Amino acid sequence: MTRGRRVARQASTPRIVPLPTETEALLSLSFVLVYGGGGGGGDSGSGGGGGCGGCYSLCQLNLKINLIATCYESDISHEAGKKNIEYLKRHGICVLLGIDATKLMENPILKKESFDKIIFNFPHVGGKMRIEKNRELLKQFFIEIEKLNNPNVEVLITLCNGQGGTPMDEPKRNWNDSWKVTEMAAHGNFILTKIDPFLWSYFPIYVVTGYRSLQKQFHTTNALTHFFKRSEPPNYQNISPKNKIDIVTCDIDNFLRKDVFHISSKLSNLKIWCIYPPAFTFDITICVTEDFNPLKFYTTLYNHAGCIVDEINFIGSYISPSKEKITKTYRITYKSYTVPLYRQRVIQMHQNLIPNILEKNLNIMHCFYNLKNISIHMTPKFHLISNNVVGNIKIHKMIDKRIYQPFYTNTYHCDDSYHANATRSKKPKTSGNATQYFVDLKQIRVMGGKGGDGNISFLQLWKNDRAGPDGGDGGHGGHVIFQVSSNVKDLKHIKSVLKAEDGEDGSCKNCYGRNASHNIIPVPVGTIIRNIKGTILADLDQDNSMFIAARGGAGGHGNTFFTSDTQQSPKICEYGADGEDLQYVLEVRSMAHVGLIGLPNAGKSTLLRAISRARPKVASYPFTTLKPHVGIIPYDDYEQVTVADLPGLIADSHKNKGLGITFLKHAERCAILLFVIDLSLDEPWQALEILRYEISQFNKNLNNRSFIVIANKMDLPEAKENLPLLKEKIDMPIIPISAKVGINISTLLREIRILYDELKEKTTNQ
Repeated sequence: MTRGRRVARQASTPRIVPLPTETEALLSLSFVLVYGGGGGGGDSGSGGGGGCGGCYSLCQLNLKINLIATCYESDISHEAGKKNIEYLKRHGICVLLGIDATKLMENPILKKESFDKIIFNFPHVGGKMRIEKNRELLKQFFIEIEKLNNPNVEVLITLCNGQGGTPMDEPKRNWNDSWKVTEMAAHGNFILTKIDPFLWSYFPIYVVTGYRSLQKQFHTTNALTHFFKRSEPPNYQNISPKNKIDIVTCDIDNFLRKDVFHISSKLSNLKIWCIYPPAFTFDITICVTEDFNPLKFYTTLYNHAGCIVDEINFIGSYISPSKEKITKTYRITYKSYTVPLYRQRVIQMHQNLIPNILEKNLNIMHCFYNLKNISIHMTPKFHLISNNVVGNIKIHKMIDKRIYQPFYTNTYHCDDSYHANATRSKKPKTSGNATQYFVDLKQIRVMGGKGGDGNISFLQLWKNDRAGPDGGDGGHGGHVIFQVSSNVKDLKHIKSVLKAEDGEDGSCKNCYGRNASHNIIPVPVGTIIRNIKGTILADLDQDNSMFIAARGGAGGHGNTFFTSDTQQSPKICEYGADGEDLQYVLEVRSMAHVGLIGLPNAGKSTLLRAISRARPKVASYPFTTLKPHVGIIPYDDYEQVTVADLPGLIADSHKNKGLGITFLKHAERCAILLFVIDLSLDEPWQALEILRYEISQFNKNLNNRSFIVIANKMDLPEAKENLPLLKEKIDMPIIPISAKVGINISTLLREIRILYDELKEKTTNQ
């Protein structure tokens, strides 16, 4: 076998597992074959001769290639893995252990080699439901592969059916529930060029294990191998088509038919082009003058960014009563068949490149781009020609080279980042009336366990009935310990009296009593522990941190302990000590991300029911809610925002009128405040003044927190009349809704997510 360029393979245990889709190509080509494994886990071939059988198959093909096998584990303990390593080394194959696929270039051997192929079989991160971590594994893997010296390297990734998220999966999985393999590959500037089935009939003895970090096989039926090749990202110069459109010599109909046909006819001549490219859709609103020409708008986008803009839909327009302001909204779809695109890259172009092109070439005053209506979908490669006419441009193009640095940037009125959409659970709510309150403050009594008593005993043998004292010591009493757990959110599971076990008494024959087990009570992250006087004793702000609330008593000594030279037969022992008996006040620093604050009967509980699965009591009389309820808003990027329905406030709550101090403390534990106003009141703005005054009197820092004013009950006629008056009276962000019938709830959920993302970013920076 002649020495070629280097090859690498990585798996949970090193094995040579050839992909049958490459077998025919290997018979005629002499390129290097690379087998790759997982940074957070890869395939685990097992079954005794699984790896050896694969290597034997390669040898039968008489391939003149050089292989490097890599393994994520640094220590192979099972016999099958050790035999495979020995087999590979006997055949001159280099085996590297402890190689992380996301840090390949840190290995000096791999760093200096130039690979032709890298194969990644069944990559995975251990555990259940790790979609985000598996995406991150693929993303970092492709970013690492981009650092290789060979620009023509081809990457083959074999995934179980449904994981890739392409139309080849049967049945096709929802894009957001897949690993988004094409988008993750784009982070390393790789595009998907081919998908072939993994034919297990070629390798009947190869078994793939490691499912959910167990010695279980993957569901490898209908597994698919995805082929990726490196491409070049776009730059400002090559995103525009070479053949420009002259607006003077064409109309919209001719422009569409002629240029779509031209682009699609040239597409087949490309050497590298992507199948099933993801498409990203965003909205953009432009401020124009009365002489605005839609045809010029379409042709300008095509001439300057036609290689990345796939489709443009006209959404609508608005003309102010004074005709001083004219706005038009378009929905732009981005897609490329030769350039790797991922969401953040497209957002950068949508925010910087497109507004710059329009403002420079058209008479446009401002661009407002909106990311809330983003949609991502896979498009088949053969979907090339569109017969859409006015207002809908359908063109498929291609681009190369590096992006972003040369792009012109400016400041526009916009949302700075993409905000996920709230999702609704398909599972119906329970029909029961069980209510679950959120307990964020509790006074408790804790008692440590009593120590076991010592024992008085004398040993009696058949030949010596006075063999001496043999009384054992008592066991120690257990402690009461508070330990932080991320699985606990409030204090409702904690009883008012907590007691640890007592130690066991000592017994004869020097038998010591058993020490009692500690009573460990889980508490939420951010639990503050105070004594009765209010002094803070502990602030448990880290996971698994502990606080010993009450120590158990020490066990008493038996009479053996008191034996001395002068007292050979002591007849004394000790009682076990009593455990500590103390009282504490437990307080949870953070109740929820968002708190609903309002006067009684403002519709806070109805709103929580509308946006979450929580079931607080709803009635037509005030003070229906006396204890806080917490609901969860799920978003499509798997983030969860907690919202608390707080008891209603009244005037002079800061003076503890109507349990006002207790209710205001609930508001203090929410990072974002939503003021819910009953818009059907005669003067609804006074309700907002009362709320802001009460919280400022209780804690002036509460007014510095992020907030939104929610004008509720828009389904009532009085509310519609009061809304313009409310906007005149207060200069604050107002969202008119109806929690009862669901008016404008989606807008409210989006604004909540915006405030949550800002809070999260601020917390991360601190």
